[in-house]
Amino acid sequence: MFAILGMLMYYVGTFVGRVVSGILDVLPGIGFGWNSNWALGLVAIPFGIASVYLFHNILKKQCKKPCVALEDEIHCIENQIKKT
Repeated sequence: MFAILGMLMYYVGTFVGRVVSGILDVLPGIGFGWNSNWALGLVAIPFGIASVYLFHNILKKQCKKPCVALEDEIHCIENQIKKT
């Protein structure tokens, strides 16, 4: 599942990269020659790689967080009910 999410993040990142490079071309008037999709794809590749890297770091942080043991909480609630 994470492999599919990684590929999806790559394509989303390249799409965002293409949109950002298109906006940067229009606003300040840089004037890239966008006659070929190949050049546009080359510009968007770093955005895709960066999005996959950020996604990987987010997943790594989520996996390092300690999990809460539900059994301990259930036993605490059970003990509180027995005391009352």
